[in-house]
Parts: sequence; C-alpha cells; structure tokens
Amino acid sequence: MNFDDRINIANILSSKDDFLSLENVIESIINKKCIAFIGAGLSVSEGYPTWDSLILGSYENGSLTKDGLLQYVGLTNSDIPIDKKDDLMEVSELCKLKDINKYYDFIIDKFGKGNSLLKYGINHTTIWRIPFQSVLTTNFDSCLYDAASNDNRLHKIFVSPVLSHNPECGYLYHLHGIAFELDDKRNYKETIVLSASEYAEYYNSSMNDLMILFYKVLSEYSLLYVGFSMNDINVKKIMKHTNTLLLQRKSLALKKLQENIDIMSSYILLPEQEVNLNLVDELLQLNINVISYKPQSDFSGLQKLLFHIYNKTNGTPLLQPGISLR
Repeated sequence: MNFDDRINIANILSSKDDFLSLENVIESIINKKCIAFIGAGLSVSEGYPTWDSLILGSYENGSLTKDGLLQYVGLTNSDIPIDKKDDLMEVSELCKLKDINKYYDFIIDKFGKGNSLLKYGINHTTIWRIPFQSVLTTNFDSCLYDAASNDNRLHKIFVSPVLSHNPECGYLYHLHGIAFELDDKRNYKETIVLSASEYAEYYNSSMNDLMILFYKVLSEYSLLYVGFSMNDINVKKIMKHTNTLLLQRKSLALKKLQENIDIMSSYILLPEQEVNLNLVDELLQLNINVISYKPQSDFSGLQKLLFHIYNKTNGTPLLQPGISLR
C-alpha cells in the first residue's frame, strides 16, 4: 500500500518515512512482537496535569491560576534553590521534606480513583484493543487499569518494585508505582516514584530487576512509546545500558558462532513540534525511531493514529474517529 493511498493517515503523519516506520510497528504487532510503553501524555489528554503543572502549579500570563504540589505543601518558587529550579525531581524532594503527608495526599488526590473525577479516555481503551504483548507505563493514575478491567482485557498488574520478567498479552506494568487502590486494599503510596530520593532508591535498588525486564523486552520485542517526551533521564539511562548489552551480545554471537542476531528497533509517536534533529539523533542512539505526526487541539491526531493501528492489526476496521468505545 502506498503512502498516497492512505490519504487520511497521510494527512496526520509528517512524512513518507513516518508512514514506513508506522508500517513497521503494525507488522511487529501482527507478529506479536510489540509492547506499548505509555507516558503521561495519554492521561494529559483526559485532563490530568502535566508534570510541570503538577509540581509547580498552573500559570496564565505569568500569574498562578492553580496550585501545584509546591504551593500545597506551603512553599513558593522563592524557596527553590537556583540550581534546582529546572529539576522537577529535586523540587518534588523539597516538597516531600517540607510535609510528607501533604506530599502523598496531593498526589493521591490528583491521580487516585476515589478522589478524582477524571476517567480514562478512548485512547486508553484503544491501547488495550491493539494486540500488544504487554503494556508498560510510568503513570500513577488508574486510566490503563480501569480501561483494561472494564473491557475484560487485564490479566495481571505488576507494580514496582515487583515486576515479572516475562511479558504476556494482558499484562500491565506500573514502573513508577500507583496512586490508587487495588482489590487487595494494600497501601501503594510508597511505590510512587516522583522525588529525587525516590528515583535514587528505586533505580539503585531495583536496577537489576529493571535491567532484566528491559533486556528481556528489547531482546524479543519492539517498544512503541506513546505519550512520552523522553525527558526522563533514568529511563533513558536504562535504555542506553540495555542497548549496549544487546550490541555486545550481537558482536559475541557473530564472532564466536558466526550468527547474526537482529536487535529489535523501537518507535516513539511524537507531535511534530516536539521533534528536532538533536532529539532524533539522540533517540536513534537508543535504537528508537521517531514517528512524527501532526497534532490537533483536541488530541485527535494521536487518536486517529491509534485507530489506524487498531484497524490494521485487527483484520476488520471496526473503529472510526469520533465514535466512543464505551
């Protein structure tokens, strides 16, 4: 099928190269060789806060219009040391040190099921209806959990630091913890990874566990990143180290067994205004290919892309943009 034959999807993608990369993603999904990795952007489209607004508050024309974590615990921008103003993890750490109870209360209020009026959206449901082999996420909210549960597609949920190393269809991995209750009624608030100390504790103590998971995933599957800006330094560090190990494995197999082992490519869906040459080069070093699309104010650009992937991987095109799945 030519790029020009898919006029609808051609109007969304930025180039023919993006179309070809998307076809590679579709092929890997059909071959049961693709795992979805979901970032905060998928929930932002449903009204959840961005990381900036969550921590620093929302501003309009330079004026604070909605409190963030910083204000909730009783701090202001002037309380942030100059060398930490651009580091959201360090700002979160200051908030946690100021009042740990308010710290957790605020996060649970924003992302927990009981206190939030926000619900999952059509993109969350579509993710589960695309036959990915598992779904990974760094999000705290229950959107993916609720979407899968209500559609009878959730087989098992894993919350850090306890992670299965054998992905299967219907598995949901919350890599940075959760802010909502599960049926076991356990308190999961301390699984949340947001502040600098939480990142340090989790990535130091769980590095081996995470490395095993990512090594297993990237040895056998492609990852499709959705809703990511790739600003998480720790995630990129793991990806870089994992790719180094995979390249070493490839080199040894060729040298000692004369066997050429393919390394699976991963892909990321990014709105075109976020794409630049430096970012593309950086992601290519991590074996991640950018698929650039034209966003729309109502987030329908991403929605149409996911619908296209669903239609191409499920045989019969059952979905059309604008029609609710629920």
